[in-house]
Amino acid sequence: MAIGAEMVIGIFKPVTRAAFEALELLHNKKYTTKFSPSSVPQRERKRRRRSISPETPKTPFVLSLLDDDKPINPHRGFVFGSDENSCDVLLTKDSSHGVSGVHFRLSLNWDSGALLIWDESSLGTRVQSTATNSKITFKKQSHPIVSGDKISAGLVIFTITTPDRAGNQLIFSQNMRKYYDQWIKEIPSIGAGSVTRSKSTYWDPGKISPFEILGSGTSGTVHKAVDCYGKFYAVKLLKSFRDRDENEMAIKRFYKEV
Repeated sequence: MAIGAEMVIGIFKPVTRAAFEALELLHNKKYTTKFSPSSVPQRERKRRRRSISPETPKTPFVLSLLDDDKPINPHRGFVFGSDENSCDVLLTKDSSHGVSGVHFRLSLNWDSGALLIWDESSLGTRVQSTATNSKITFKKQSHPIVSGDKISAGLVIFTITTPDRAGNQLIFSQNMRKYYDQWIKEIPSIGAGSVTRSKSTYWDPGKISPFEILGSGTSGTVHKAVDCYGKFYAVKLLKSFRDRDENEMAIKRFYKEV
């Protein structure tokens, strides 16, 4: 059955050989499923048509809101690691790959729909952002994830993309709410929220992460941003100019407009 954009949480593209091997593990069979072309961002569809190799899997690695894809405990989200008894997604069976039994988990902010990653390992999880051209390795922290980010757990590296929902965004939000309401009633919140985690972002802890340009003026650029709780904001960032006088004028205009 093809999965439409209104049901897809994230699509995982393997980057390393270890990630390709994870796709082949029987434990993950239900997540390597067919998808509707509309679930894949347009630029990714064009790239796939240009570069098809024997190594490319016929089906992607997809997390969705379908009942068949539900995690063991929706309060914790999708758990990734090397312990098949504890994880929804098995990253490896090879102890030399640097993956903890429970390495990280992915969950949604159920109000905004933002995707968050929580490190649960003793080794740390790495996120590389294409939007901000930054890298961060964090331990026992949460971190926002946006389309195009690379997630690394040891040798296992995936690029995650979210679909072009376009007119399906409202339907996705409704499906997300139904999914959450259903499972929160049926599964007890064992251990969920009992441990306070530190938070982080692409830049500095406690600050928000810009990832999409909404508009630009003479002194600043407005970005869409997400914080470590999954809340979205519009943020104006000051432009930098080489000329000192021009830079000072831009700063004055910037603060006058804010």
